[in-house]
Order: sequence, then structure tokens, then C-alpha cells
Amino acid sequence: MVNFTGPDTLAVGSAGVFQVDLYLPNPSSVLAFDAFAPINTSSVMSICSAKLKFLSDNFKCGFDESAVSAQYYQDQTGIGNSMSHLVLGNLLNKGR
Repeated sequence: MVNFTGPDTLAVGSAGVFQVDLYLPNPSSVLAFDAFAPINTSSVMSICSAKLKFLSDNFKCGFDESAVSAQYYQDQTGIGNSMSHLVLGNLLNKGR
């Protein structure tokens, strides 16, 4: 299950924060997440940051938050980032 929240519209020059909540029923998942600006809008919209905000208690045991990495891909126009790639690594659900 995926829950995606954020503003419906953004004015030019403004910033928006979007959040993705994932329900991972599998005991172990290798997870990476890609965020991208809509096609042909990178001159007015850019991905500035991608990060892990919260991890439930079931996944915290043995998880190395310092190993989470984000890469940003500059748009062909040279203005801003058209995509980010967030690598979370192997998430292990230890249960309660």
C-alpha cells in the first residue's frame, strides 16, 4: 500500500513538500525510491531533496540510517534536478 500526499498545485517560485508512506508486508525488502519532476517542467520544477523521514519500530533493529543515500540527476537544461534516486537498502521487518 502506498499513500502519497502533497499540494495539488504549486505556483511558480514556490516550494512544496510531498510525503510517501509505504506499507511493507514482506519480512525483507530491498527498497529504492525515485522522485521526478513532471516531464518537460524541470525548467520551473526541480527535485531539491529526498530523504527518509520516519521508520517504524519493526524496521529499526539493525537498520543503518547512515547508509541511506540520495543521488540527484541534473536536468538537461542545466536548471535544477529532474530526478532523485533514494536508496534505502535492505529493510528487515523484525516484527513486534
